[in-house]
Amino acid sequence: MRKYNPDFTLKDFLLLKLGRHFRLENDCKIVIGRNENENRKIIELIGGDDIIFNVVGLKGPIGVYLGVLKEDYLKKAASIIASYSKVPRGEKAKVRYWSKNGFDELIEAEPFSREEAQKYIIK
Repeated sequence: MRKYNPDFTLKDFLLLKLGRHFRLENDCKIVIGRNENENRKIIELIGGDDIIFNVVGLKGPIGVYLGVLKEDYLKKAASIIASYSKVPRGEKAKVRYWSKNGFDELIEAEPFSREEAQKYIIK
């Protein structure tokens, strides 16, 4: 953790216990809940400026985006979140990304295959 985030906080440490972690780039990662309990815990941990992702209208994970905001990173994050939801094969997902401080946007994302998403997973 220190390599990518030398100023890590208690929140960063607690998030290590939750979900699947994906490194999108050196300055950005996402954490995706594996079940409802983890989704709830992620929501409880995050601050007002943290960006939360979820697929609109379908069951699936909550994700928290940690790092530098760039459009191509947001698109990757949305595609990874979509790949872990119940999006029908061949369809695009509407992914909401928002913060507790009132930021709220939608992005359309093509779900990555599980193999493509696995390229970003932190083991």
